[in-house]
Amino acid sequence: MKKILTSFVVPVMVLAVFGAGCSRTKGSATLPTSDARRATSVPSNGSSGVAFILLNGGSANVVRANESAKAADNAWVDAGDRVVVTGGTVSLIYPRSGESRLDSGTDVTIVSDASSSGLFAELRLAAGRVWTRFERVFGSDEHFSVAANGVVATVRGTAFGVMVQGQSVDVRVADHKVEVSKETGVGESRDAAAAVAVNVGQDVFVSAGSLSPGNIDATRKLVRTLSENEKKDAGYEFGSTKIAPERLQQPAASVTLFSSAPTLPSNLDQRLQELKQEESTKAGFAAPSRGVTSGDIAPKTVEPGVTGPGR
Repeated sequence: MKKILTSFVVPVMVLAVFGAGCSRTKGSATLPTSDARRATSVPSNGSSGVAFILLNGGSANVVRANESAKAADNAWVDAGDRVVVTGGTVSLIYPRSGESRLDSGTDVTIVSDASSSGLFAELRLAAGRVWTRFERVFGSDEHFSVAANGVVATVRGTAFGVMVQGQSVDVRVADHKVEVSKETGVGESRDAAAAVAVNVGQDVFVSAGSLSPGNIDATRKLVRTLSENEKKDAGYEFGSTKIAPERLQQPAASVTLFSSAPTLPSNLDQRLQELKQEESTKAGFAAPSRGVTSGDIAPKTVEPGVTGPGR
């Protein structure tokens, strides 16, 4: 989704005023004062963003810096915005791409690259559950992930659910495949070998510690096949069903919730830079040019199924 840069820049002094001493929001959504004070302006045209909201009869609050507003159908949300669902199931629609459904009690913050030629976003899940389905495969310059409790689920175009359970995370896949890995920290490089692949009809229940290199083999054995009853869950059924193209069309008339431009707190901007660095590393990978020999092929093995923890 191509973004158009704004024709204005919010003055630094205004941002400082907005950020100073503010920790109150509606619906228990709170943005830390220190992050708000250091927030930087994110380009936006004021009428579009990363996604627009469809309430589906539900309700939510949206927080931007020190402002809070009641969500409305066709209202745009952008980088740094926080969505807290107070009732029902609320959707974020990524135009022409896909949809995220947020259950009641879900609290997410959007991290996004406004300069990307396509969708480049991550949902930071603090509480609740989100199911996402995309109707297209991403290009090499696009990215989408859901991060919670130090665990990151990354896709290139698929349907999957992420739920916070205590200090752990449950990742379920309804279509294609998801890569689950530990979130990188400042100065850390992503360890591709310490990742778990979850395929369609499977799930894995993990913590950040279980995705460390020393634990990864045991964690891979926790990937399990979902029962037929679990596949009847509303979230899984959403992920398994194609989204009507008209639902993904950009609204003809949109709603503006805030007069201020979107802001990305410094800690989230740092996370965005880490994501971009990871994508750059992936893009720089090149497969060997030589042919595959018999010595490169691992022997076939059959791994017994292991049932994960009860839900």
